[in-house]
Amino acid sequence: MIQRLQLISQAAALLLLASIVSLTDAFQTAVTKALTSHDPTTKPPSRILPSNISIHSRHYNTFSTKLYVSADIDIDTIKADEARAKALAQRNAQRSKTAQTNQSNSQQQQQQQSQRQSNSNDKEWKFFDTARVHVTAGSGGNGCVAFRREKGEAMGGPNGGRGGCGGTIYFIADNSLNTLAGLRNKIHVKAQPGKNGIGKNKDGQHGKDIYVRVPCGTIVRELHTEKVAGELRTDGETLVVARGGRGGRGNAAFMTHRRTAPKFCEHGEPGAERWLSVELRLVADVGFLGMPNAGKSTLLSSASAAKPKIANYPFTTIVPNLGVCDL
Repeated sequence: MIQRLQLISQAAALLLLASIVSLTDAFQTAVTKALTSHDPTTKPPSRILPSNISIHSRHYNTFSTKLYVSADIDIDTIKADEARAKALAQRNAQRSKTAQTNQSNSQQQQQQQSQRQSNSNDKEWKFFDTARVHVTAGSGGNGCVAFRREKGEAMGGPNGGRGGCGGTIYFIADNSLNTLAGLRNKIHVKAQPGKNGIGKNKDGQHGKDIYVRVPCGTIVRELHTEKVAGELRTDGETLVVARGGRGGRGNAAFMTHRRTAPKFCEHGEPGAERWLSVELRLVADVGFLGMPNAGKSTLLSSASAAKPKIANYPFTTIVPNLGVCDL
């Protein structure tokens, strides 16, 4: 009976070993077929079995069969390398695009600068009939708190001076000008502030006034409200566009019979500040209007003392020309 059981167990073990050996042989045959099924002259198929994975050996025992497969790198390392390579490619593409953009911008700036330099030498291209200017008058100086201190004067009393007034900005008409190019070159006009008062009843220095010369026929408006501030028609006419602030009073101005020693003063008033829209209006009784090369400038030069530019190509006259004649 015991011998029969031993024979049955040995037979079962042999059957199990044969089944395991057949399965491992089939797996190795499938892997080898997958690796050798493609054409060796072409690129090997991806995702079949990486080149860094190799089958080492098989070991058979009585009760077990083992197949050893080793991998040299990790999947996370491969993904990190792919992400790093992708980011590097995107960075290089962005750098090349930025370099191309900077090169095109520099070329455009060079062209604009060369065109500006060529036009700056031509007097006709300097004609402007509109301009925007920001005017800021000077603020007034602060008053001074001071008291008289002299030998033999026990209670000299307050002697703080007043602050100086800020500078005012004027527009003055000039008959020798015919364009607003001066305002185009200097948009911000700012006057000097007044100085602070000092002791011994000395007032501060006033700020220096600024006179901006504009051609006759200039209309000044506030930029935001479009309200007309004034018009300069004749030569030498002036217009206040920004008045300076008043200087503050010192403590000497606040002394009374009851308040004989005031210890306070006034601050100066801020100057006016605004944006202005300046427009040049050319006044003429008769105007010539026609096709290019029709003889308008020739007729004007013949009828008056004006000397417009005359040439044998169209659009020779770029700026309007004024002439005076008796009819």
